[in-house]
Amino acid sequence: MKRFLLALLLVLAPVTAWAGCSVGVPGTGKIVTGTSYTIGQLDGCNGLVFTSGSSIAVSLPAPGTQGGFQQDFNVFVYAQGAGAVTVTPSAPVVGGGAAPTINGGSTLVINGGSAAQIRQDSAGNWIGLYSKASGSSGTTPVANGGTGLTSGTSGGILGFTASGTIASSAALTLNGFVIGGGAGATPTALAACTAGQLPYGSAGAPACGTPAFAMTKPSNQSAISSATAVMLGLGGATNPATLTPVTTGRIEYAITGTVTANTSGASAAITCSHGTGTAPANAAALTGTQDSAALTFTNAASTTEKVPFSCNGVLSGLALSTAVWFDLAVSITSGTTTITAATFTANEF
Repeated sequence: MKRFLLALLLVLAPVTAWAGCSVGVPGTGKIVTGTSYTIGQLDGCNGLVFTSGSSIAVSLPAPGTQGGFQQDFNVFVYAQGAGAVTVTPSAPVVGGGAAPTINGGSTLVINGGSAAQIRQDSAGNWIGLYSKASGSSGTTPVANGGTGLTSGTSGGILGFTASGTIASSAALTLNGFVIGGGAGATPTALAACTAGQLPYGSAGAPACGTPAFAMTKPSNQSAISSATAVMLGLGGATNPATLTPVTTGRIEYAITGTVTANTSGASAAITCSHGTGTAPANAAALTGTQDSAALTFTNAASTTEKVPFSCNGVLSGLALSTAVWFDLAVSITSGTTTITAATFTANEF
């Protein structure tokens, strides 16, 4: 008897104590050698050890009937033998009505070497909490705090596919990004980014890519003498100022250099510009989109004067995989102006 109870205590030790018992494991135990049994009130907070090697049928009367089950009644059932214990709730003897459920079903099967703690819930049904030594069949429904599952996918995660249903996702990609599947579906995984790539938003699921960037030093262009803005020609120069967006279509760029006006009192104006298609040549008519306010420099000296400049632009909504040229729109009120040592930098972000 002591040996049987020790086995029962070891199996049931992980089971959480329920209200109505002073300890989390049975205070006394009963060995059942037969293949049928009806649980009664006196079995409450105690352990039933079933030793048969054959299948065992256990009847569980409805709460408040057999033995006058009291509130918070619970019992520990251990299938020590090879025979599986099938617990079946009965319909009420008095007042009629349907039989209570157990874990949301009509029966609870406890395989040999396993145990369960059985108690009432607030709705008058039964709950069976497993303590598995060698595996039990059946599941604990979501409504009773379980998952309703007997297995899942290795490398997957659980998700609610309905308010009372949990399912396993497919295996998630190693180092991949997990994204929601929406209502009725479990999460899925995207392929992992490769070295140097960054995740970015797209019209659908996020994607991985390497944002475009550039730094060039376009060759010096001929002086400009036009009083109305014309293009300097940096987008078509040697080492051109160009960039092709590939991820987001957002670009921040800057063009720096020095500006010279060769006539005293003359004012030169510079505006950052961009466009697509064939880049304009030096002194071509104004084209593209002007992205900055005009930077104005006035030569207050009596000789040629040179100063540094920097203009910037931020673009968005650019078409992916379409090359964009960058340039300066330049004008001078009199004489000529020369842009030298131009440096172009751009980053997609």
